[in-house]
Amino acid sequence: MSRRICMFLLASLCIAWSVTTYSGAAQTEDANVGNKISELKKERLDVFRQLLAAAKSSYEHGEKPIEQVISAQDDLFKAELELASTKSERIELCKKRLDNLRKLESVTAQRFSSGTGKIQAKLSAKAARLQAEIDCLREQSAPE
Repeated sequence: MSRRICMFLLASLCIAWSVTTYSGAAQTEDANVGNKISELKKERLDVFRQLLAAAKSSYEHGEKPIEQVISAQDDLFKAELELASTKSERIELCKKRLDNLRKLESVTAQRFSSGTGKIQAKLSAKAARLQAEIDCLREQSAPE
């Protein structure tokens, strides 16, 4: 009888050790993946900064329309939002993004009214602005 108890205890200890070891390895792997994702997000942010600078330069030289600069700025704001660590940072970025998309909506509406823009661009800009407003409201009402 005591031999069965010893075997049972030994098996239980082996299982507990295996679970603990696996759990620790999984946590380490999760941390490594999280760090890699953070590094990739930072690299992506740098690329969006470069894209915005290139779009501004092209716009200033008459090579690109203002819509492409605004769009590049929006991509940068979205990347910054992903890396923002506090609620106040996210709210501030949401507001900046919303203002930026209001500019895009205004530009596309003016182009459409003057006959040089398309309805699709106007509606897409409005939809993007509306989504940004929704995102801001969600962020403002979300718990810390």
